[in-house]
Amino acid sequence: MKTQRLTLAALAVAGLGFSLGNAAIIQVSGNVTTTTWSASNEYVLNGVVNVNSGNTLTIAAGTIIRGQPGDFVTAVPGTLVIRSGAKIIANGTAANPIIFTTAATAASGSQVAPDGWAEAEINSGNTSTGYWEIKATAYNPAAPVAFWDSAPKTSPKSPRFTGLCGGIVILGNAHTNADSSTGNAVSVASPSTAAVHNRQLVEGLVDTAANYFGGSDDNDNSGVLNYVSIRHGGGSLSPNKEINGLSLAGIGSGTQVQNIEIWGNTDDGVEVWGGTVNIKNLVVVGARDDGFDIDHGWTGSAQFVFVVAGSQTDKLSEQDGDDLGNDSTNYTSNREPKGSFKIYNATLLGNQLQSTGVERTIISSTAGLSPALSGNLTRVLHPYGGSSAAQGIMSRRGNAGSLINSIVANTATTVWLQSLTDNATLFSRVTIPTTATITNAAGTVSQSPFTLTKVLATLSNVNSTGTVGTYSNGDLLITPVFATGSVSGDANAVPYGHPVNLNPLPAESGTVDALPAGNAFLKSAPYRGAFNPALTTLWTDTWTAASKYGVSGTYGINL
Repeated sequence: MKTQRLTLAALAVAGLGFSLGNAAIIQVSGNVTTTTWSASNEYVLNGVVNVNSGNTLTIAAGTIIRGQPGDFVTAVPGTLVIRSGAKIIANGTAANPIIFTTAATAASGSQVAPDGWAEAEINSGNTSTGYWEIKATAYNPAAPVAFWDSAPKTSPKSPRFTGLCGGIVILGNAHTNADSSTGNAVSVASPSTAAVHNRQLVEGLVDTAANYFGGSDDNDNSGVLNYVSIRHGGGSLSPNKEINGLSLAGIGSGTQVQNIEIWGNTDDGVEVWGGTVNIKNLVVVGARDDGFDIDHGWTGSAQFVFVVAGSQTDKLSEQDGDDLGNDSTNYTSNREPKGSFKIYNATLLGNQLQSTGVERTIISSTAGLSPALSGNLTRVLHPYGGSSAAQGIMSRRGNAGSLINSIVANTATTVWLQSLTDNATLFSRVTIPTTATITNAAGTVSQSPFTLTKVLATLSNVNSTGTVGTYSNGDLLITPVFATGSVSGDANAVPYGHPVNLNPLPAESGTVDALPAGNAFLKSAPYRGAFNPALTTLWTDTWTAASKYGVSGTYGINL
């Protein structure tokens, strides 16, 4: 591990106006050997930082870790990778969470947008289509400038800003159902009887054996993530290879993952590739791809999952039995292990403003941006909409997982089913809104050499008229309100689609399925959704960016 130490107290004497007390900034690059990161310091990740097999990284409660922004050309965003056989012990608390955020610097005279940050859904020189971005200025220890996200513990920035750092990747040794190391090839005869499937490379990482995951140890222990908030991530590790906020790849059940927040991310909030890891208390706000993505035969459980779509979110949850590409060419029905995960007590909240086609200003002015960039920017409008807008759940590619005792709210299309495993119980005691539709819910699909029978979703208590239970309201206590223009403090990047009034509690408990006996991980929860309607405090209170963002709030959710 290469480190460079520079105290902020000395910088303050130089008139740079830092407000982080006597904390030291520790530059980190390369490989981390067994060590402890202290809450007395802040750590800046330069490029991909690896914890190799046999080493343990311990992160104290209250520590702030910052990833440098990338530039899409040579600079890779700051990303932490825990390789197979290594461990991370990141055990925060509700009072002192561990925060991963960006090291992007503040614009001169303004902290509305990071220095140098701008984006437009348009190619430079093209007036109609495409995408280009100018990313933020990285922190330079030789000429330090204050961080844009200067007070993440008390004043988090908008989740509208994404791609300003990488994320956290954990690689394990548990079973997956991958046939190939690259993930883009498939054999006609799936290796359903193989004791160990091929280890696979995580998207975006350099193709080297140390970056592969999967194996035969379903009790594999990669450490602890507890009270960890991961913000503004999803930068590209390689062209068109954005990273997830948290990637759990072949992780075993010996790993503890609970009280996790993803706050704004360019790719998925959380993606699970196979393995047996269990997840509890997960909140994802404003992912630009999927909120909770599942692939390659995950057989673990999750409980208390809260996903809130932003204005660019694709699906609230994408659930695949495998992830080998186009269904019609690469899907095989006998892939083992099946993706037989169980998700209990989820509240998945869509954002119907995605489907309105409203145009909004991405850059409303050049105020707060570097002078060098100002001359290159124009006011641009971005139309939202499309077939993916406001989707709830996509279940496909041999998925045999289940969603139980849950609520899907505020979506136009709730469930999209493709190429499912025969006889899977996909949904039980799941409430969906009145306007929701189920696409491709029945019938058969022929995909040589297999013919698959898709099962009708067992959604119950739908639209308050279901035949089971006593639910009298389709989803939540109140209808969520989303911003259609600027919110105070975010004038330079209009947070169209941000929730500004949200009560995530269900209208009533509703009828629920009993939890399976003998599963010590699951907690008794005789209600639907992620939050107990009998309480006025939520498990997201105090430690999440969501609870502190400060637009408005009900029951502690200040989004």
